[in-house]
Amino acid sequence: MKLLKLSLDQYFAIMWFTLGLFVLMLMFAITYGKAPVSLLGLLMMSILCFMLSAQKTKRFSIAKEKFNKGMLYGAFSTVIFNILAIIFNQMVNSL
Repeated sequence: MKLLKLSLDQYFAIMWFTLGLFVLMLMFAITYGKAPVSLLGLLMMSILCFMLSAQKTKRFSIAKEKFNKGMLYGAFSTVIFNILAIIFNQMVNSL
């Protein structure tokens, strides 16, 4: 049986895709838990992981400038959503 020879970029693409799936599963688990407001932050985090994995493949990669802008806006929105989720959870728990 032959093993596939993968390049380093393909290993990183698999790693980021797997991490994105893990964060997505975590998002669904949290939806039914005590902190459903964290949903948007985790969704954006999984989208960032999927964007990173797509950029590492030749078929789905986009221009470097466009990718950097997308990552910047995605990371900024992830931070904002997570901060708002933390604030909202603190407000709900203090009631």
